[in-house]
Amino acid sequence: MSANNYILIKEIVEDDSPLESEFFVDEKDDDTNEVLEHIIITPDLREAIMKAEEFIANSEYGVEYGIRFSLE
Repeated sequence: MSANNYILIKEIVEDDSPLESEFFVDEKDDDTNEVLEHIIITPDLREAIMKAEEFIANSEYGVEYGIRFSLE
């Protein structure tokens, strides 16, 4: 793991149902943009944020992580 990693919370909206979406939470490498660890997929934004915060709190780098959001 590198201190240059970040946690991405990405919302994916299904084409056939714009009211339903899923939030993908992944640890990504800032340099290569590669997914290093999948954390959770959930329909609830609050749960996605809580899992991202939990992952950061339990990591060896802690506050060096950042959380990014992507809404598509």
